[in-house]
Amino acid sequence: MNANQLLDAIGQVQDQYVLSAVRSREPRPRRSLKKAVLLGLAATLILATMTGAAVYTRWSKSMDGQYQASEEQRAQAQDIGLSSMLEKEKQSGDILSVTDQGITVTAVQTIADNYHLKMVFRIEGLPYTEGMPPFAFPAEATMDGVPMHEAIEGGYGGSGWFYDGTVLNNDGKFVYEDGTPIQRKANGESILHYQAQDGSMEYILEYSFGKPGEHLGKVIEVGFDAFGHSVGRADIENDAQGKWRLRWKITGSEETYKVSLDAPLGDSGDVVKEIEITPLSIGAVVQTKNCYDSETALGDYPRGIAGLRMKDGTTMTLLGGSGSAGYQDEAKTLYQMRAGASRLYKVEDVEAVLFHNYIQDENAENGIYLMDENGHYLDNYIEIPIR
Repeated sequence: MNANQLLDAIGQVQDQYVLSAVRSREPRPRRSLKKAVLLGLAATLILATMTGAAVYTRWSKSMDGQYQASEEQRAQAQDIGLSSMLEKEKQSGDILSVTDQGITVTAVQTIADNYHLKMVFRIEGLPYTEGMPPFAFPAEATMDGVPMHEAIEGGYGGSGWFYDGTVLNNDGKFVYEDGTPIQRKANGESILHYQAQDGSMEYILEYSFGKPGEHLGKVIEVGFDAFGHSVGRADIENDAQGKWRLRWKITGSEETYKVSLDAPLGDSGDVVKEIEITPLSIGAVVQTKNCYDSETALGDYPRGIAGLRMKDGTTMTLLGGSGSAGYQDEAKTLYQMRAGASRLYKVEDVEAVLFHNYIQDENAENGIYLMDENGHYLDNYIEIPIR
């Protein structure tokens, strides 16, 4: 950031901060008060830039797009350890960037809590042809030098994908980053934006864990064995094989709120026994009345988690990312579920958890649910207070 950019940034500082700066000291004789304030703020901004305590917390494009967090939310995520910008927080022994076969892979950001870990990698030098989505072959990760399938006792699941420039808006529709609708080719295929203006791409590798916090504080070694691109709907062609291995210690937020309940889940006969809220997910344990039997196809699963109601009355129903569900006991009486959130929130602000309660179409013989004009099921949420 040069001097002109700093002065431009000063013009965006809120008035209350300027007033505070004015009151903090008396201007010297024959010196412009406005100039003194501007110079003082410029010096502060320069110092903040030099020390890494930037006013603006810049995230990776993919995480910025997924969570669409405000500056306040990004700052809070950093304060509680939820988000980590790896290049700024590099420690001795970390390997955050590797180049092989002309392709550079850099670990950029992690977002992690007790149950989730998202890692963002910047990929530079990988050739890309419009209409041929990029593909990656992640190597098996290790935790503290132990293969992940041995190191993680509570079980885990993972997935990975290249960021394609589309985000989930507040209406639950995928759009481009600027909010415009996704365009399609004549054959119906979506036009996606994998490359940034500088030609780089981002790859997201996400894990969910069954045992809370088991991954936090461990040194992860993760990387890729090859990169390629999709040809048609099922075929993959390799573009480069090599060894890209990166290593750093995982940090994350251990913040959680767990409460034991005995709350009826609407008129289903099921009972919510426990709810747990973390910065990235909503978990629940439900005692089922009529469990689903996969062999006979009889019975029902409990109604799923739909979102949150906050203390200020607003709701958050945008869910996505990793989740899990399944019976906890052999008798199939306790059903555990966990849903990932597509927006950030403060755990202490959550007042209630919402469960789905879709409205059936009484005129349909097969009991299909009613939909709105956006193609979403109409939902009379069941609200379970947690405070």
